[in-house]
Amino acid sequence: MHPGEWEAAKSQGRSLDHLEIIADENGGHRTICHASDTSTCDHGYKPLDCASYPFFPVLSPTGHEIDSMIKGSKCPLPLDRLGRHAAWVHREWQQLVDGHRDVKEWLRRVELVGYEVVPLADLLSTSK
Repeated sequence: MHPGEWEAAKSQGRSLDHLEIIADENGGHRTICHASDTSTCDHGYKPLDCASYPFFPVLSPTGHEIDSMIKGSKCPLPLDRLGRHAAWVHREWQQLVDGHRDVKEWLRRVELVGYEVVPLADLLSTSK
């Protein structure tokens, strides 16, 4: 979970009972989901990185904008079926990056395994 996300969800009274923090990393939290129904998170809070799956944002070299995303290699859906979702993911993460310097720093340091880089232009061209 990105920096401030756990605290924001908690202050909004959202249920975090299905999530277990296993490590604090660069201001955010690495969590494990124990929800029985992962589509609804047992009607609790769904972290943005979970809602964004199979995508995760990658900052440009300047660090001011998201210029590509990485896609989970286990996701069987082809890119041409994911365009609208990719556009939503881009918009949500870009708004977050625009308003939170700590999220920018966190994104620079996050390490994910099992993802492949997809240029943003390729994704957004399929969102129509």
